[in-house]
Amino acid sequence: MTGTRLDVLAIGDAVVDVIATAEDSFLDEEGLVKGSMQVLDAAGATRLYARMSQARETSGGSAANTMAGVAALGGRAGFVGQVSNDQLGEIFTHDIRALGVEFLTPARKGGEPTGRCLILVTPDAQRTMNTFRGAAHELSAEALDHQQIRDAAILYLEAYLWRSPGPRAAMDQAMATAHAAGRKVAFTLSDIACIRPHRAEMMAMLEAGAIDLLFANENEIMALADTGDRASAVAAIQDKVPLIVVTCGSEGAMAIERGVKTSVPIARIGAGVVDTTGAGDLFAAGFLVGQTQGRSLEDALKFAEIARNLGGEMARRGIGLVYGGGRLGLMGVVADAVLAGGGEVYGVIPQALVDLEVAHTGCTELHLVANMHERKAMMTDLTDAFVAIPGGVGTFDELFEAWSWNALGYHAKPFAILNVDGFWDSMITFLDHVTVSGFMSPARRAQLQVADDIDGMIDGLDAAIGATEAKMVW
Repeated sequence: MTGTRLDVLAIGDAVVDVIATAEDSFLDEEGLVKGSMQVLDAAGATRLYARMSQARETSGGSAANTMAGVAALGGRAGFVGQVSNDQLGEIFTHDIRALGVEFLTPARKGGEPTGRCLILVTPDAQRTMNTFRGAAHELSAEALDHQQIRDAAILYLEAYLWRSPGPRAAMDQAMATAHAAGRKVAFTLSDIACIRPHRAEMMAMLEAGAIDLLFANENEIMALADTGDRASAVAAIQDKVPLIVVTCGSEGAMAIERGVKTSVPIARIGAGVVDTTGAGDLFAAGFLVGQTQGRSLEDALKFAEIARNLGGEMARRGIGLVYGGGRLGLMGVVADAVLAGGGEVYGVIPQALVDLEVAHTGCTELHLVANMHERKAMMTDLTDAFVAIPGGVGTFDELFEAWSWNALGYHAKPFAILNVDGFWDSMITFLDHVTVSGFMSPARRAQLQVADDIDGMIDGLDAAIGATEAKMVW
């Protein structure tokens, strides 16, 4: 970790995500294009909200979601954003703090109400976004805590908010404070709609050396460079920013640092993964944490790809997540990605961990139990299959207990490990050694599925669910 109090401090839209399911016919009635994003005024937001089905509210906004991801991955995150002194402002403040993100910005009295994004999730997991910016775009320089800015290793800014004059002036002051303290400034282009009207100002900001790290997807970087060719776009921008990170859809992601390119293909994670809403926010979280932990660019990119893709693919396939109910670690990020894709998340957590404030309060359902034994038993009852992604001793414990219970005939549910970039290779070799040495039968060894990508893992588990009866396997 860095020697600063915070690893990353973001300035962005403070909005509450209001998420509800909707049929395609509802979108047609409202004249909404599935998967699109539109901006509403206060009256339009009130009218649409009144017509939505039962909804779930949680703190949202692109940069705020990234900070939640940073905190989930063990980073020390802070957020600056403007809410109003109203009910949704209280929800935003409570939720983002509960996720472990430092939030010090005072609520605004008077003026526009707290911003909200009305998100309609159709049965195919597509999300149609309807945003009322509200108080978020009334952020002023007076709301900044300059010591908080100096306390963060990286200041992270989003273009969604930067395009408004008042917040842009606040961001300019924040950048000056960060650079004066020897800190780095990161900027995400957010969306093509943010770039086209402000391309000249953005280019001037880059040419002035104000940005140390630029995040973009391939369409955004091409829009910024005003070219239809990705390679030409990167070439046009790379001399203006020390480090550029570009996500490239099905091709993965790349980072260009002072002209040297590092790429990570998405094929190692899963060829069929789609980029669901919120995935870019979590990608940035993974990369930022990798940077603050001193990881290489290649490792930081891999970290980011894992964070954004597993949960997104589960949501796309309509697969719910049952897990330990925490907001920290890779599983906290996977839970965020499932929720961001419109999926369901069921957490099971002991009261002792809730008391330590590590519970994920955004779960669809959060079950409280007395101890770890009850936790594992309930998770086994709720789930259809078990998955282990790269992790530590807690992951080992849960994987091998699920395997032992299967071997003893307590359940017949399949289990698999996601062997990202060979993470589990040494353990696989050891298990083979145990089998050859006679301490495990080939039949038991064959129970553990191993997959190099998400698609293969999920397909293998789907085929195995319900295929066997619960019985002892020696």
